[in-house]
Order: sequence, then structure tokens, then C-alpha cells
Amino acid sequence: MQTPKAPDLTNIRELQRIERLFQTHARSEFSQHWLIDRGALDAITEESGVHAGIAALELGAGFGALTIELARKAKHVYAVEIENAAAEALKYTTQSFGNITIVREDLLKLRPEELFGGEPYIVAANLPYAITSKAIRYYLETPQPPIHMTTLIQKEVAKRIIADDEHQSLLALSVRMYADARIVADVPAHCFRPPPEVDSAVVGFHIREPVIQNSETRRRVFQLAKYAFEQKRKQIHNILHSRSGLPAVVVLRWLEEASVAPDRRPQTLSLAEWERLAEKEPRKA
Repeated sequence: MQTPKAPDLTNIRELQRIERLFQTHARSEFSQHWLIDRGALDAITEESGVHAGIAALELGAGFGALTIELARKAKHVYAVEIENAAAEALKYTTQSFGNITIVREDLLKLRPEELFGGEPYIVAANLPYAITSKAIRYYLETPQPPIHMTTLIQKEVAKRIIADDEHQSLLALSVRMYADARIVADVPAHCFRPPPEVDSAVVGFHIREPVIQNSETRRRVFQLAKYAFEQKRKQIHNILHSRSGLPAVVVLRWLEEASVAPDRRPQTLSLAEWERLAEKEPRKA
């Protein structure tokens, strides 16, 4: 089967033509930066594992540079783009493909189970920096998560996601709960139009069963961790005392039963330690 023709959106002149045609440009309020680097597009596509037997969900499709690459290999591509001008341009640039559906919806409100009906799918995304953490957590925790997720995100966020146990963050904790992550490629700022102020990285997430199987324990873990990371400079015994209102002696006993030293800080706790804290939390009378 002949591959459909499509504009080369890594070509600056072609990109400028599309911008003129639709009287638009990358808008800062939507954190839009068009990816114009062929190597980065190839890295995302390869890492995604997309093939003719699986559907892809693309988040933040923009003008369609990544959409086109995915559609050349995927069974079907659902390209999510909420901004009006970009969505109209996307419809134009992908018109030669019969396996693309443009979804004009907030990516943080989309329900994958309604699109895929239980069938496996992959996610590929050039995520807006402003909602990176929310988007990653949303698709890891959704009732029907993807089997694999590949994202282009701010490099510093990528480094925090794969940080060791001494430098944890709430996002890294969420990722470790549901996936194994790795940095696939660095993407310098000059690979975008307009270039952002910081460099980016391609991150691959292999989604698996959550480390903590019990959903109620997971809920309590994230309740504790969210509160703690808002005060990450404090020691854990002070944080838990403040949150629970329990007497200091009770909090110290709680920590002892969970095998967590009271002078630790939230960013140094492992997922297993958060689980023990959730399980050993004293119940108020």
C-alpha cells in the first residue's frame, strides 16, 4: 500500500506556509512549540512501539508532525488537539490519511475507555510544559491505561522522574507506582519553533500492574505523599504530626512501626516506605 503524501512539518518554510494559511502561530498560552527535528520525531515513534496492529492516542497534536509519523505505522491514530486554529491546520495536514481521528477535547478530561473499548493502545505526546505532571499522572492512573507511553517533556522534569530514592518527587513516586521509565533521547531547545527556554527529553514509560495492588492503600499513599511533598523541607515526623494532629509520641511510634527514621525528609522515602506508612497509620478514635 502506498504511503499517503503529507507536508514535511520539519521544514521551516512548509511550517511557515501552514501558519500563514491558517493565520496562526505557536501560542504561549497553550505552551505550543512545534517540533521540527526529524531525529526527535523518529525517537518518539520508535520508542512508542507503534505498529499496524495497535491504535495510538496522541496528546497535543499541534499541526501534526508526530501525527503523520504515527499514522504511517499505526492501525489508527486519535489525535487530541483542543486549540481551534491548530486543530483546523491538523485537519488540513492529515487529510490524505484515512486512519486519523481528530479529537477536539481537553486531554485531561478524555476517557480512553470510551475510545478504545478495552483494546490495548499506546500514547505518544509532545506535552505542554504547564500540564506535564498532571497529564502523566492522568494517563498512568486512568481506568484503562496505555500499554506504553512516550512523552516529550522538559529535560529537568524527565531527570526528576528517573531520580534515585534520595531525590524523589511526587511525580516520580506516581511513575514508579505504575511504570518503568527511561530517558530515550535529549532534545535541545533549537529543535522546536519557537525554541523554548529549556531543553527537552523523550521519555518512555512501560506501563505495568501497580506496585501496590490494593487501591485503598494506593489512595492513602498519595494522600500522605501529596501533603508531605508540599512541605518537603521538613522532617517526616513534623509533617505527619501536623497532618494527623496526633500526639508526637504516637507519631514516633507510627514511624517506628513503619521502619522510617523520624528525621527523614519526604524526597528520600521509597515507595515501599510510603506503603508501610499508609498501612501503619493510626486510626483516630
